Amino acid sequence: MARLLTRSAPAPFLLRRPRTNRRARRSPVGGPRVHGLGLARRTRARQLPPREAAQRTGNLWQLRARIAQGRGDSAGSEEALRQASRVYESAGFDFEAANCRYLIGTLRLNSANEQLMPSFGESETNLKAALAYYEGALMRSQAGDARFMIARLYANAAPRIDRDIGDRMLDAALEHLTDGEAGYDAVRRDYATGSAIEAQRGKRTFVSASRRIYELALDITAGYRFDAKAAWQWAQRAKARALADALGSGSAAPARIMAELDRHPASLALVARERELTARIERALPAERPALRSQLAELRQEMARDPVLDEYLELRTGVALDSGELA
Repeated sequence: MARLLTRSAPAPFLLRRPRTNRRARRSPVGGPRVHGLGLARRTRARQLPPREAAQRTGNLWQLRARIAQGRGDSAGSEEALRQASRVYESAGFDFEAANCRYLIGTLRLNSANEQLMPSFGESETNLKAALAYYEGALMRSQAGDARFMIARLYANAAPRIDRDIGDRMLDAALEHLTDGEAGYDAVRRDYATGSAIEAQRGKRTFVSASRRIYELALDITAGYRFDAKAAWQWAQRAKARALADALGSGSAAPARIMAELDRHPASLALVARERELTARIERALPAERPALRSQLAELRQEMARDPVLDEYLELRTGVALDSGELA
């Protein structure tokens, strides 16, 4: 069973590394102690606002986690992340706390490859906690990352446990991969309706994320289960996505399609409205985005019902073929 390397797993964040003191002392988690030992006492002396002091403390715990991980001390890294998570939660930094839970989950996923219990439960609990926050905050990219990690955890565990339970885990893994794929594609569409530069940036960002979704789905359907039909469907979806990315469909629709839309002002107005809403979401405050995203979802449903836009939408998103359509 392939060992998932935490370093290569795309984390939803990496906080900027705080400055360190050159006159460093030793840290209980290994490596040099960063400037910040007894930070609570020092920040009180500086009379920092409590929330800012908590954020700095959490950032320093995260730095210690990264130092420990770099030294191969997974236990020290996990303990520092737990400390950071507690600090962030106490001060209301829910996003940062969720990121810590995500990283703890990936560390435990690696441990579960060596010894299934109790690392499996710890990994699942922390990854699901992170996923719940990301979905509630409409952070679809981070939610897709968390869903992939949960699916990877289930796929790794399935061959090592009771067959019936393992089958249910594989079913759940495929559901997470399907939802993760949909989340990545939704973010892609947001990029695709913006400028060409934004579209290219989004495409580069999600090529590798989507690839690992399809690779794991094929491992499950063709390797663990030998389900030819499901493997075929996932392969077709992967090919459609790869073709859409290769054609640069996220950058701009071909002139032929746009010329056709010019003859249908109502359809062209829907495309313009989509671009406008996407641009507003990029500039909006976090509290304003849920309402704007709801408007965008309703607009895209209307676009999907417009037959004039079929080719435009298919080229942008990629359409998987059934085996019968290849005849």
